[in-house]
Amino acid sequence: MGTDSLIPLKDQKGKQSFFAEVVNTEKQLWALIHSKGLLHSETQDLYQKVRSSYVKVILNEQETEQPQDIEYSLWKLHYKHIDEFRKRIRQSSANGESKKSTMPQNVANTQNSNDKYLEGFKLFLLEATEFYQDLIKKIRRCNGLPEEPLFYRKSGIYGSVLPTKMHDCQFSCHRFFVCLGDLARYRERYEKPDVQSRNWSVAATYYLEATMIWPDSGNPQNQLAVLATYVGDEFLALYHCVRSLAVKEPFPDAWKNLIVLFEENRLSNLQSLSKEAHFDFLKPSESFEMIQSQSSDGSSNCSISSSTEEVHSVETDLWSLIIRMISFFFIKSRYLFQKTLFLYHLNFYYDTLL
Repeated sequence: MGTDSLIPLKDQKGKQSFFAEVVNTEKQLWALIHSKGLLHSETQDLYQKVRSSYVKVILNEQETEQPQDIEYSLWKLHYKHIDEFRKRIRQSSANGESKKSTMPQNVANTQNSNDKYLEGFKLFLLEATEFYQDLIKKIRRCNGLPEEPLFYRKSGIYGSVLPTKMHDCQFSCHRFFVCLGDLARYRERYEKPDVQSRNWSVAATYYLEATMIWPDSGNPQNQLAVLATYVGDEFLALYHCVRSLAVKEPFPDAWKNLIVLFEENRLSNLQSLSKEAHFDFLKPSESFEMIQSQSSDGSSNCSISSSTEEVHSVETDLWSLIIRMISFFFIKSRYLFQKTLFLYHLNFYYDTLL
């Protein structure tokens, strides 16, 4: 019997005892990581043991209809590994830069260490992706649902499933799809050093899947906003930031991320469009014809790609101006609200003294 197979944990005291054992084992894992390293075989074995134990708890909670917030602990287990891998890769890169002036052998050893951690990180992300894909299937199977994606869109196939079980299953699956999106995002960043060659469609697909399974969650919308910043689409980032707030379960850091987006836009240097614009609001068609003639005059010297870049630049600048205008009113109103609130409390304080 596998370590992640379903074993009844119906006794509440037994569940707490088992979970405490998992937590203690995880503490041993972090101690082992710092003493023997991420890639050591003992570390890998203990990591597999902790992960399987979390799966056992999750599947049993699905079975007993008493879901706990174990999914977050499971993701923390993976994210700590991700963070540790990134630290080791950065350290190896920094050591390589500092040893360039030393013996070639030292430089080669440092490069080998960096490559080893980088390949180990890629393998970890791949295995974690397969793990979460398999976990989603297990949870669906545990709840008597089909394993294929998009099961929630098909009508009449889960009439016998209790609403509470369907609710818990959808919530868990939506969180796991967010995890899959994050893993796809990390894989794209570390497998393709060239920024221009990165394709965020896989991560976006996972996040969109999460929004469809659980529309009330702001988490996947926030992650889509992060992807939008990667491609420089500030307006799309603004849209998803707002969406991450305008739900029943807003993302905790959504307000902070929205302020950061506005502040970065406010501090960025936007190309002035007023110098190049020749627009008569009384004769808009003439202005459009003039723009077309200017484009056709230089058409022999321009390729399709270069003209597309120019159009994209203008569109980006326009959206950036719109976002800057929105951010001005938002930050200004937020400042006035805080100032009004402060004066209100100040007056209340003086009134109580009098």
